[in-house]
Amino acid sequence: METHFWRSQILSMAAPARDQQSQVVADLQRLARNGRLIVDSEEAWQRLGDRVLHLATRMRVPRHRTSFEELVRAWREELAHAKEQDPRLAERQEEIEKDLVDELRDSLADLVDRGIFYQGHEWSCRRCRHRNWAGVSALGSTMRCDVCGTDHQLPVDVSLDFRLNEFFSACIREHDTLTVGWALSYLRSEHSRHSFAFVPQAELYRDYPERQGHRVDRELDLLCICDGRLVVGEAKARLESIGEPEIRKLAEVAAEIGADDAILAAFQGEESSMARKIEALQAQVPPTTKAHGIISNWREDPSAYLPGRGGVTVRVF
Repeated sequence: METHFWRSQILSMAAPARDQQSQVVADLQRLARNGRLIVDSEEAWQRLGDRVLHLATRMRVPRHRTSFEELVRAWREELAHAKEQDPRLAERQEEIEKDLVDELRDSLADLVDRGIFYQGHEWSCRRCRHRNWAGVSALGSTMRCDVCGTDHQLPVDVSLDFRLNEFFSACIREHDTLTVGWALSYLRSEHSRHSFAFVPQAELYRDYPERQGHRVDRELDLLCICDGRLVVGEAKARLESIGEPEIRKLAEVAAEIGADDAILAAFQGEESSMARKIEALQAQVPPTTKAHGIISNWREDPSAYLPGRGGVTVRVF
């Protein structure tokens, strides 16, 4: 995922509405008065709910299927943008063109082996128009529609598709697993020399859940033991999403469970802003707890090679 090409391809399939955030913010700001969104009546709540539902209908939906041909086109475009930014790549034009398809094929095969993509065939039923999916192991001379049960002959020129793992897709879209995964990778590679254990995005209860109506007392994005040190953390895609309430709650849980380290992790953000947030966090945690901040600097410029190489890269405070 640290390779821009695969990160952009997977995000565009799993969470295509991510780049609509500024549009959503601008739309909601139209409801504000003097820069503040005030919801102080049942009518105001209904108006806000109507606006959210209206925005939801305009959000782009996940697209779980792609083909090798589509990926080849996208990879060619990625390389073209990379060559525009690095003229030295133009000198290797012939070499790059020669290895382009093989490099993508090898990289995609690795993702299939890891279960990120499944290989199979998507087809539309001629009777009910339902779009069906059949994995490679399920392909036979005939295919039965999942909805109406109509049998279809497998095309003699069938082409295989690649389907994004839907669990992985939902994790990225709904739980920001990309940021959490990156932060855990950093902690594993940089903070641990002998032992590492983690429970991602944990819910904490002071008593058995059924005794307190399954009401969660605390939620943590990061809960780890790194070389015997208890680490808790808050992880967000954007640093500006970590505000005073998130810092206060992290400090409180760090104090309650006696954490050795409290970490703020952001996939994107400014160093100066992170420094201020770490200072605020350190002022609220116990003296025995050390506050840290990490920001990914995974490159956002076009990839020049596949697959991604090297370890996790971060800026540390």
